[in-house]
Amino acid sequence: MNFKLYTRVLDGGEAVVRVIIDCGHEMNAARLSNDLFNVQVKRYYQGKLLDEANRVITNVYTTTTENGYPSHKGRYIHLSLLTHKDTKAATTMIYDTDLMLTRFVDLAYDIRLNHDLICEDGVILHARTPISYAGLIAHHVDRFEDFESSLGLKYREFAPEFDGNKKPLVVWLHGMGESGHDNRLQISANRGGVAFVTKESQEIFGGCYVIAPQCPSFWMPIEYHEKKINDDYTKQILSLIDEVCVFHPDIDEDRIYIGGCSMGGYQTFKTVLANPNRFAAAFPICAAYQLSTKEAWRLKNLPIWLVHSLADATVSSELSIKNYELLKQVNTDVELTLYPEVRYNGELYNGHASWVLALRNLPVNEEGVHLFEWLSRKSQQMTLQTKELKKKKRLYGLACCTLALCLGAIAIQTLNKKEN
Repeated sequence: MNFKLYTRVLDGGEAVVRVIIDCGHEMNAARLSNDLFNVQVKRYYQGKLLDEANRVITNVYTTTTENGYPSHKGRYIHLSLLTHKDTKAATTMIYDTDLMLTRFVDLAYDIRLNHDLICEDGVILHARTPISYAGLIAHHVDRFEDFESSLGLKYREFAPEFDGNKKPLVVWLHGMGESGHDNRLQISANRGGVAFVTKESQEIFGGCYVIAPQCPSFWMPIEYHEKKINDDYTKQILSLIDEVCVFHPDIDEDRIYIGGCSMGGYQTFKTVLANPNRFAAAFPICAAYQLSTKEAWRLKNLPIWLVHSLADATVSSELSIKNYELLKQVNTDVELTLYPEVRYNGELYNGHASWVLALRNLPVNEEGVHLFEWLSRKSQQMTLQTKELKKKKRLYGLACCTLALCLGAIAIQTLNKKEN
């Protein structure tokens, strides 16, 4: 027998939520129970034991295919594991406080059969039979392909099924913790990339492409381990977007949306400021960026939705509030959602993690429109039409003023003639 680990990217990051055992023989689900197996895990980081735990099994069922639906009989036994935000040893990663970065850990799962199990063909699977590790299935993450741009920027890409229709593109920029070279953390440490490939999100956008580049260092200037790092990847990001659009002619270039959290929110602003006409909308989350008045004017035609938590002790919510106030003076299509804290499904998260709520599509404006639906309705074409409408209104207003001045002058001249 062998087993595979099944992971999901939860609000707090990727975690092992299930074990899939290939018995090699058909099993009857009626013979299974939660105490049939024992699941133990040890996690290692940099060669040292980090922690260990006995994972609690909450459900057991069979499937006919490796990752199929539950059935009465099947060769695959699925062990659903209790997994909450703080479930010990459940996650596949750790936040290294010295590096100030999130990193993957090494997992050592030990799966044991507690008592003999009779298969449908009469074969007996004996208790304590070794069950070997056969790999990992990463829900949603596996739907992203691994690429590197011509300018050396590694990225993950999700491509929807081709149906002949134009599709929008969502660009996700990760936070500081996901920087590196593995090209996986940026779609695993939080739901930043995977949130847009779920069935619900794909329906909202009518199918959309998703790309998530990984920054080799940091998106913003920073003093890191007594070294000043001032790299700028704006050019690489814009070039990457161009490349992806060339590779996929069915991308609707009038509907490119860009967003990110924390340091990724900073880079979101940097990117749209470099070329505001390239994007249909932006959604900076707890962005570590302070706009100038000049920069706000540069973004006067770009729809922007800012999200922040008032409990954020890492990046002050005052930044988003000030950015909103600046943008609102010149831009009629700006939204700001502020949360008193970051709480979802009864779980309280770090006050900085407002992306948890944003990526669950919870932000809603006064018209009752949620963030993802709001994004999906934006397009460069609509923006251009709005510009033309505003231009026509300005010309109409100017014409009215000119006409009024002319009529006033004529009236004054008429009165002067009568008086004379």
